[in-house]
Amino acid sequence: MAQTFAAGTYVWLRDDEDMYVPAKVAGTFKQGEKGTVTNMMTKSTYTVTAKESSDMLPMDEQSLEPTDDMVGLKQLDEPALLHNLRLRYEKDEIYTNIGSILVSVNPFKKLNIYSPDVVDSFMKNGSLNNPPHIYGVADRA
Repeated sequence: MAQTFAAGTYVWLRDDEDMYVPAKVAGTFKQGEKGTVTNMMTKSTYTVTAKESSDMLPMDEQSLEPTDDMVGLKQLDEPALLHNLRLRYEKDEIYTNIGSILVSVNPFKKLNIYSPDVVDSFMKNGSLNNPPHIYGVADRA
């Protein structure tokens, strides 16, 4: 049975470059039918084909904002996970928690995240009072 995407709701739109991108439904339509959406990354509105809409997935609005720990996401699926990592990567936040699991994304550049100040912060405040980091794994061990 085809899902109905209501105007104002969010969906994951398949993308050749970014795998999935968030989009806002401009007008109600059913999955597998033509419809209009606004790509939340580019802010451009366009008509999706029936094929494109058949590949769309429902999205929770919470996924629009990055989070340190993805366990807190209401909807944790492949698109939400990839998008959260992308948002954090764009801010040079290469470490993200999923509960007790630390996910790291290669920044392909030098970041000042292993300085003595960062070490001191983890020694003084522990992992619970700092953003996700490899030092947090050591602190919890």
